[in-house]
Amino acid sequence: MVVNYSKPIKISNHKDEYMYCNKLSKQYYVTKNYWEKYYAANNISVFLSYNKYDKDHIVKSEAIKNIDGISAVFQYAYEGIKHTSYEAFSDIYFNYSNNLLFKNLSYSDYNISVGYIMDYAFDLLKKDAKKLRNSLRQNGAKKIIAVFDENSKDDTRWHSGHELQRDNYFYILEKVLSENYLGVIFKPKVPKTIRQRLGKINDMLNEAMKTGRCYVLGEGESHIHSIIHPVFAGLASDVAVHGHLCGGTAAVECALANIPTLLIDREGDPFNRLNNELYGKNIVFTNWKDVINFIIDDFKTTKKNNKFGMWPSDFLNEIDQFRDGKAAFRMGNYLQSIIEGFNSGLKKDDVLNMAAKKYMDIYGKDKVIS
Repeated sequence: MVVNYSKPIKISNHKDEYMYCNKLSKQYYVTKNYWEKYYAANNISVFLSYNKYDKDHIVKSEAIKNIDGISAVFQYAYEGIKHTSYEAFSDIYFNYSNNLLFKNLSYSDYNISVGYIMDYAFDLLKKDAKKLRNSLRQNGAKKIIAVFDENSKDDTRWHSGHELQRDNYFYILEKVLSENYLGVIFKPKVPKTIRQRLGKINDMLNEAMKTGRCYVLGEGESHIHSIIHPVFAGLASDVAVHGHLCGGTAAVECALANIPTLLIDREGDPFNRLNNELYGKNIVFTNWKDVINFIIDDFKTTKKNNKFGMWPSDFLNEIDQFRDGKAAFRMGNYLQSIIEGFNSGLKKDDVLNMAAKKYMDIYGKDKVIS
């Protein structure tokens, strides 16, 4: 479907609604015009972005298409629910695995399976993670738990409230303060505001940090979202726990790095693939108390369970068809093929066909869906 964004679509006779749509369509037209001129003036033929979670990538993709350039988006976060998957509006969509694509939700001409984009960090961060682990162990921590949260907002209608998020800290801190062999590494999604959101739990957190067995990653960062890889906390720990099923990327990252990883589905997310694939395998729990008891029992037992927190290999292989730490390398080579195609004078459609064929010749036909 071709939409003329210079002419607003009249959705109804309601004046406010029409004015709002009119405003949006004008913004879209002006922004698209700006980016078309910018790309043309700077001889830009390829636009790449990870942010498909707002409307900006759509207008930029449309703009570069209008000057016969190519737009590409790469998958940044794991998506386990069909109705909450965000569409990618682009010529190319670099995804973890074509096995996970939800039908009819992508508006990309070429879906390219490259693997988990951040897997290059698994080996790079081991040395520094070991240093962090050793610092906690020097203060008596014999077993260390990594904990991930999913941020919170004041208004519980649009996001989990602060009380729900405080549970991610309270139950573990309570155990760390009572059990001197336990350590914890917190990796907040938004460390910038974590102290404000924790409220009275800050007192417990401060007490735990005094022991030297508690560490908060990212404190002092000015970024909206932490730039620290979740796997860094996981590599420094014995087990990783993600307090939410709805945002499971941190857990997926750790599981792909072969770190024992547990999930807590407190909100109730029965349609999530993480729930469907992992529930009943001692990986997905419904509350913090059960998780802590499960972890403590494993820590104390002499007969170790080698399946503790380990996700099924077939499911991990479905998430990432490669699992070799070279996802970013594959995406970079694909983009290099596109640039070389333009530099050799090929037209857009020929460039796209050439890059796809070259990739299929190396990695197989199942890695490209067009």
